[in-house]
Amino acid sequence: MFNIKLNRYAVCFESYVTWTGTSSMEVFVKIIAEDLKSGKRKIAATALSTFVALDQHNRPTRVSQVIPETEEERKLHETEPDRARKRKGRNQKRKEMDAFLTTKYPGDRYSSC
Repeated sequence: MFNIKLNRYAVCFESYVTWTGTSSMEVFVKIIAEDLKSGKRKIAATALSTFVALDQHNRPTRVSQVIPETEEERKLHETEPDRARKRKGRNQKRKEMDAFLTTKYPGDRYSSC
């Protein structure tokens, strides 16, 4: 999104949980760059990651429901079902691609590691 130049910008990472399911949660991360001379702030990058909470036996465990507080949090919370639907489609396509891929070296049809 935005190229951060060394010695010119301070960088701040902001993150929060945008949505929770039974044991999963979506976390939003926003990287903000602030020009040290002018004080102007810009969004340098954003990311969304999904995690599953695990208990001491590495089994999925329940998480508390998230309650969005700010307008930004509410918007991300409301739009999560659409992101989840798209993510499931991408995951299915990735599984199909993974089934097709091999671990053979390029150009060596008969190689085995």
